[in-house]
Amino acid sequence: MARMIQNRESDSLRNVLSMVRHPRSLVRPGARWRPPTLQLPEVLGEDAAVVAVRRHRVGTRARARIRGWSSETEPAYLLMLRFSATEKELPAATPEAWVRALVPTAAADAVHQLTGETAPTFCWFVDRDFAPVHSPASLFTAGEAA
Repeated sequence: MARMIQNRESDSLRNVLSMVRHPRSLVRPGARWRPPTLQLPEVLGEDAAVVAVRRHRVGTRARARIRGWSSETEPAYLLMLRFSATEKELPAATPEAWVRALVPTAAADAVHQLTGETAPTFCWFVDRDFAPVHSPASLFTAGEAA
């Protein structure tokens, strides 16, 4: 399904990537900030989905942990994509297919799914050029254990 999204929905993929890079996606303190959202088209008869994009700056402690775990480039941002259905429940395969279409195949293991969320949420670190950076899954499990 990810390959089909890449072939048929290239405009939608470009729109999501532009939202990721847009300054409005950078999380700001305060109750008035809302993440930018985009309605994604139907794929293979599945309901359309809405994706909300959040981008966080990576702190020094997280940066040091990732650098100690991997010798890749230094992470600059944490991206979080949260998918929700427009009408009925969203099948688990749909958000995963969109993420697989967004992230290069070689970096697919850099993406982590947050299982404790109410909606499908995927996150990964990127460098200053928005290329995925591999990171330990333990960075994302601390919240679930708390």
